[in-house]
Amino acid sequence: MAVPVRGGRLHLPTLGRIAVPDGEAVVTGRSDGFEVRASDGSVRTGVDEPLLRVRLADGWTVALEDGDPLRDCHDHPVADRLSESELLDWTGALREAWELLGRDLPGYAEGIRAGLTTVTPLRPGPAGRDVSSAARQAYGAVGIARPATAPTLALLLAHEFQHVKLGAVLDLTDLYDRADTELYFAPWRPDPRPLEGLFQGTYAHLAVTEYWGTRTLAYDGLPGEAADRARAQFALWRRYTAEAVERLASTGALTGTGLRFADGMRATVTPWLALPLPAAAEQAADRARRDRAGV
Repeated sequence: MAVPVRGGRLHLPTLGRIAVPDGEAVVTGRSDGFEVRASDGSVRTGVDEPLLRVRLADGWTVALEDGDPLRDCHDHPVADRLSESELLDWTGALREAWELLGRDLPGYAEGIRAGLTTVTPLRPGPAGRDVSSAARQAYGAVGIARPATAPTLALLLAHEFQHVKLGAVLDLTDLYDRADTELYFAPWRPDPRPLEGLFQGTYAHLAVTEYWGTRTLAYDGLPGEAADRARAQFALWRRYTAEAVERLASTGALTGTGLRFADGMRATVTPWLALPLPAAAEQAADRARRDRAGV
């Protein structure tokens, strides 16, 4: 295959990058690998900058894509090539996050293991703001700026992979009338969204609800700032998500399959609504709702 080389680097998906002169290179697959014949006639048989991979528990491996020139598809600036220390930080965080997902969110972990192949490191956001994204055209990949803690990374992985899964479902079947042009408010946003935006947000926040629900159960009866925050976040997101499911189901724009999908989301969030919480957690959720609504 003849491929163009720009900027002195040839990117081979799943393998890495090779330094070769600009122009046209010819890539040939071999039984034992590949060779690249550059525009100056030189031949290469290996990559200079291999794709970074992190091996996690149970033999699962995920790529840290920091070299693909087309990785900038996540609506957030991508990070530069990771340094050795940054790679070590990512490796440790991913291993801790994967252990937490397997323990507390095994159903979500099963889907992530089956479909997530790539994490694209993003540049950090403003202080105190976590940054993550999924791109519809990049199935199997999520973009994340490495957060301060591994539990937060676990939450971001579960949240963003919900978007990846739903995007794949929507590529296969219609869950709503594609001709619908109405805008709908999601409980957690001040601006109205197209129906797919409401659908995506609702489905993603099922994972957020379960994450905070399992954290709340883990802190059962324990005092402390982390426990109080988990209870307040759980109180907030279970309400938001349940409200969004009902808003979605009442739009009148869902197909029969979409209504069954909404029924499944309702069945997922309903048990979490029955979990008792301290009054202080519910009051904190009320304050957060008012703050978001600008009241």
